[in-house]
Amino acid sequence: MGGLAGVLAPMRTTYDDVALGFVPDRYLTEYHPPKLASVQRVLDEAVNTRGAGPRGSLARAMPLGGFRYRGVNLQAGDLDPKTVPVLALATGEHLGAELQRRLVRYTEAGGKLLLSGRLPVKDMADEPCTVLADALGLRAGDTLTDANRFWLSVTAHGWAAPLPEVRLSRTQLCEPSRGTTVLRELSTGKAADSTSRSGGGGPS
Repeated sequence: MGGLAGVLAPMRTTYDDVALGFVPDRYLTEYHPPKLASVQRVLDEAVNTRGAGPRGSLARAMPLGGFRYRGVNLQAGDLDPKTVPVLALATGEHLGAELQRRLVRYTEAGGKLLLSGRLPVKDMADEPCTVLADALGLRAGDTLTDANRFWLSVTAHGWAAPLPEVRLSRTQLCEPSRGTTVLRELSTGKAADSTSRSGGGGPS
């Protein structure tokens, strides 16, 4: 370290034009209301999403793909697409209504949104809330998991077509009303991933 001090000391971290979204409230689950069924559903999904589930997969996959990203607190206010051109976010079925509206405003302003995990269709009170899904033109379908003698895999289409068939352990099917389907689940032929536009914003 001493021998390389002249090189290391002036170094500055550089990032690509992508940030990983962070929702602090998802980590405040130590104390919660009595374990009603609806409360437990929200808690269980928050723990899975923030841990080794979608967030863990996304946070590991991006560096392996060569992306240098920074973190963004989504509860701190609206995002500026000029400073956060692309936002990557691990999601579950539940996402607060205000956060959904904030993401819609972000995409309408030109930001690009990459969601990994289930499409949010409920708020944190386990009530229906499809603000984000409606803006993206998506409707959530069944969630499939591999099982005995059933192996999930997806095939690429559109701009992703050069990619090979990929095996999955779980995927959520979706029904896009617009945009381009880039991944289809092989056994059903239904969309497992798609790109769309929200308002006047960029692809999401």
